[in-house]
Amino acid sequence: MTKEFLLEIGIEEIPTGYVSSTLSQMEKSFANKLNELRIPFDTIKTFATPRRLTLYIEKLEEKQLDYEAEVLGPPKKVSVDEKGNFTKAAEAFANSQGISVSELKIISKDKKEYVGYTKKSVGEETKSILPEVIVDFILSLNFPKSMRWGKGDIRFVRPIHWLLCLFGGEVIDFSIGDIKSGSTTRGHRFMANFDFAVSSFSEYRDVLYKNFVVLDTEERKKIIISEAERFAADLNAIIDKDEELFETLAYLVEFPVPMLGQFENRFLKLPKEILINTMKKHQKYIPILKSDGALLPYFVIVSNTRVDNPQVVINGNSKVIRARFSDAEYYFEKDQAIPLETRIEALKKVVFQDKLGSYYEKTERLIQLVDFIAEQIFPENREVIKRAALLCKADLVTGMVYEFPALQGIIGGELARLQKEDLEVSKAIYEHYRPQSPDDSIPSTLCGVILSLADKIDSLVGFFSIGFSPKGTADPYGLRRQAIGIIRLILEAELSIDYTQLIRFAYENLKEKAKLPYEKLLNDVTDFIENRLYYQMEMKGYSSDIINAVIATHPVNLLNAKKIIEIMDRESKESYFADLVLAFKRVANITKNFAGTKYSPELFKEEVENQLNIAYIKALDALKKATYSSDFESIPKILAQLKPAVDSYFEKVLVMDRDESIKNNRLAFLTSLKNMFEKIMDITKIQI
Repeated sequence: MTKEFLLEIGIEEIPTGYVSSTLSQMEKSFANKLNELRIPFDTIKTFATPRRLTLYIEKLEEKQLDYEAEVLGPPKKVSVDEKGNFTKAAEAFANSQGISVSELKIISKDKKEYVGYTKKSVGEETKSILPEVIVDFILSLNFPKSMRWGKGDIRFVRPIHWLLCLFGGEVIDFSIGDIKSGSTTRGHRFMANFDFAVSSFSEYRDVLYKNFVVLDTEERKKIIISEAERFAADLNAIIDKDEELFETLAYLVEFPVPMLGQFENRFLKLPKEILINTMKKHQKYIPILKSDGALLPYFVIVSNTRVDNPQVVINGNSKVIRARFSDAEYYFEKDQAIPLETRIEALKKVVFQDKLGSYYEKTERLIQLVDFIAEQIFPENREVIKRAALLCKADLVTGMVYEFPALQGIIGGELARLQKEDLEVSKAIYEHYRPQSPDDSIPSTLCGVILSLADKIDSLVGFFSIGFSPKGTADPYGLRRQAIGIIRLILEAELSIDYTQLIRFAYENLKEKAKLPYEKLLNDVTDFIENRLYYQMEMKGYSSDIINAVIATHPVNLLNAKKIIEIMDRESKESYFADLVLAFKRVANITKNFAGTKYSPELFKEEVENQLNIAYIKALDALKKATYSSDFESIPKILAQLKPAVDSYFEKVLVMDRDESIKNNRLAFLTSLKNMFEKIMDITKIQI
């Protein structure tokens, strides 16, 4: 029999940035605990509003599953004497397990015999187990920052004010600090701040809705978007669709009440990005745009409270945004008077990172690194890119960026444009922080791509070189985001470049500051990037086996690796592919512990050896040409043409010949064949 389970943790307002990861953590953590305790359950659903975290299971078994397992003790040879009687070693084991010697038996495992017994456990009732499970679950949740309150030692993201917990409508009793669980929830903090008793999830959800709490985040988001779009439609306009903003707004309110605000037309003379960024990042407003993307002097406020006179709220928010825009107007006009180039000296006083120096030093490294990259892929624009690198961090000492830090890069690009820098320079500066999120695009110009790539490579190599690599889930310097950005820049801009050479060059620039030796750093950084590449390709639906097989070769050209993954993933669905894998796995297996690759055709004894050697040399040449010309489509066909010769070889040749010289020659030849294939992918990673 199953019953529904409902848990609500009532808290003070949780930071919006914590919510998404907390919900995911709740689902996984509770599922793990139930699985460990052998309690079957249906799908776990989690919900959150600013002041509650909720977990719901429609069907949770009333009882644990019974348990039966064999427990091994000491080996038979020390547990049973010559007469077949149990020894003191066996008796000691039985005593340690709380059983009688008569319950012992001989158990065979892995071709060895042990003394042991069958441990049986009858499942307990779920309701008797839940209190301890829930307390452990709640207190084990991790947050970027937790806090203590009152006189207790309890730590949680915010102080806990109430706990609701029902199993089949019955309260599960437990306590967190001085807060005891019960059957009551609370309505909206301002419009219905009362306790309400509930006995089921449907009643819980309905009671909350009647008391101005929309439990489901997606439902709150739909209300926000639909109302904002209605306001925009009345203006023959559209809203700025920003999923990250919509999610933040949904986590900020329990009962969304969108309202339309307005600001003065005079502010529209400021760059659109400044106004939009201020509205979205600072005030959490939804900008309204013309169909062509131009900004209109309107925005949508999302309030958490229904009021009698909305105009009071609108006027208050309009006053706030007017002050923010006035500050922006003042600083932007003031900043235009000072050329970016004259600001570079001031970067000596702006710390990039204590152990990596100032932004002035970072700028010097960027100039060298972009020149190195441009020399390989865009030599005709080297001077333009170097100019962009020189100026790209200068806006860090402007009044605008001091007041609005999220606008760095954007302000530099706008000032460069207004100060008559080359258009390519201003655009590269403007976009050089991109991509900053999965939804963010890469820079629109090759100059911008190169500058962004250099900036991210310098940061990634810099932090790794001083031992500041991410540990566990902690990533205070955003290095995972930097690595994903590097991958996206290379793949989406289709840069055919050896990224390990960029790592080497960046390390040389940082050598005097680095703590790690180069080989260690190279290994750590490439592993880090390869792991991110794996997840990026897996998210696009490619076979994990194929991705692993290609990445295992440690490709230095990520663009080529992507193309090979795409092609091999497609070919893996063809009928011939499994046989091809098995043939080359046979080669890999027989040469697993052999290192040499020098072989002599003069030592071949069978004609099929010569035939495979001819096919191998032909394939090796074809693969070199295909790789050089990036003709990766031909690779599967080249490899497939080898299969008949490989099959014939193993049918007619005994590799492990009694003659040591013949055997080693054959192993060396097959190792060469294996190495040729492993330049494309490690076939042993593919499961057939």
